[in-house]
Amino acid sequence: MRPPGGYWSRPGQPWNESTRVLRPPRSSGYVHDTEKEFAEGCVTMALVTGKLGVGSAAYLKGVGEVVGELRRYILDAIRRGDLAPVEALLVDMDDIYGVLVTMDFPDAFTGGLRRPTDSARGILEDARRRYAGLRAEESGEAAGNHEKKAAR
Repeated sequence: MRPPGGYWSRPGQPWNESTRVLRPPRSSGYVHDTEKEFAEGCVTMALVTGKLGVGSAAYLKGVGEVVGELRRYILDAIRRGDLAPVEALLVDMDDIYGVLVTMDFPDAFTGGLRRPTDSARGILEDARRRYAGLRAEESGEAAGNHEKKAAR
């Protein structure tokens, strides 16, 4: 159970005032860096031990394909009217593209990573454009409503 107010309990203990722990904001740099290092370690161990189940080129191409899946999720969220996760997912998509574009090696090494990287760029730009258009519509509607109220 996750209690309100940004607090969480220690594992195995019910939440109450004596067991609460302040949870650091996820946007703080040290939390992000720590999570990034953890993810890096997990992926490295999986690749080194062979437990990832795919080679590094296939892994990178799979990460590239995640951008398309995130766009589908964003479009579904927009259709539902749930805009809360959209900006964070756009940042995630941008981060993925930012990493993939640095993999400037011959296709013999990357297994054809250039195509998914180029595709990710187009998908990211499309998702940003759709979200920006939606935000512009919302602000235009809000401005129109404000003008109507002012005219009364």
